Amino acid sequence: MPCAYRYDVYYAVNNGPFQLWLSNISTPDNNFIGRMDSTYSFFSIATDNAGNSETAKTVGEASTRIAGTQVILPINLLSFTARLSGKNSLLTWVTTSEQNSSYFSIERSIDGIQFQALPL
Repeated sequence: MPCAYRYDVYYAVNNGPFQLWLSNISTPDNNFIGRMDSTYSFFSIATDNAGNSETAKTVGEASTRIAGTQVILPINLLSFTARLSGKNSLLTWVTTSEQNSSYFSIERSIDGIQFQALPL
């Protein structure tokens, strides 16, 4: 059965203007590679098989910050994936090694500057 929706995914760097990253994809799970010391915001526009699209957005629906080189994580991150699951985001990651870590913390931000830890 064909996918009921197609997505255009947009991103912004450091609160700059949004630009198209992926166009007309059927699944929103893809890998995005960013630069250190940068904050990225994302949103998607869904279009159904009848051609109806969501209205354009002016703010991101998700944000992430890639810390600078002065922060060294005690892990080797092999992969990190975020995908839409209904109205929620499903985050998955794989590490190849971890040193002195007892837990992971997921944070969110509306503006890409102030972050708030999410309950796990």
